[in-house]
Amino acid sequence: MSGHEKQIVNPELGKPTEVEKERTIDALAKAIGRPLKLSRAGEIGASDSCLCVFFALDTKRDDQGNYQSYAIKRFGNSGKAREEIDILDEAAKRGLRTLQTVLDEPLEVSGVSGASVVTLRIPSLGTMNSIPWSEYYVGQSSYESDIVPVMNSIGRYIGRLHAMGMHHGDMQLKNIATIPSGDFVTFDLENAYFHPDKENALQQVDFQDDCMKDITTVIKSFI
Repeated sequence: MSGHEKQIVNPELGKPTEVEKERTIDALAKAIGRPLKLSRAGEIGASDSCLCVFFALDTKRDDQGNYQSYAIKRFGNSGKAREEIDILDEAAKRGLRTLQTVLDEPLEVSGVSGASVVTLRIPSLGTMNSIPWSEYYVGQSSYESDIVPVMNSIGRYIGRLHAMGMHHGDMQLKNIATIPSGDFVTFDLENAYFHPDKENALQQVDFQDDCMKDITTVIKSFI
């Protein structure tokens, strides 16, 4: 297994309790100097990469009159959280639209297990796994008009990521979304890496193999 494929396995911590959420949000509020509260917008359950994602919300409007929302992604250890922050920062430097980190370091809180990555929440995300793909079939008029263009757009988007020297590592439909502008974004990048030689990455056999893994993963997630 090469260095960029190495993964840190999270210990089983279980979902954070309400007390742990409140403590985490209190610590975040102190770190950014803004009063926050637990958002009741719900939470995203555990996945292969993290234990839970929950949300915090400003209690006061910002200078533009808006309430900012924050996504708090809890990991079993600070090492994995650090990896995600690093890859998100690198993605931003390369011009990739993805989640914007709020803190430069994992948020570790006394009395709360694990560590968290805090990002600004993107409103009105439409994840690609929300489309009822199984209801469409080849030959159906709506398949040609509605589904084929979306599939082509997803393919071009993944191609752009690879052209930027990025291997995602978990390129499922649930990790690709659209925003109101129509642009795609991707997230859950803790298994991703950027090839050091961006200009020639696609000529490297190992990177080509990893790109094919991305393509295979997204195809399987359609089924």
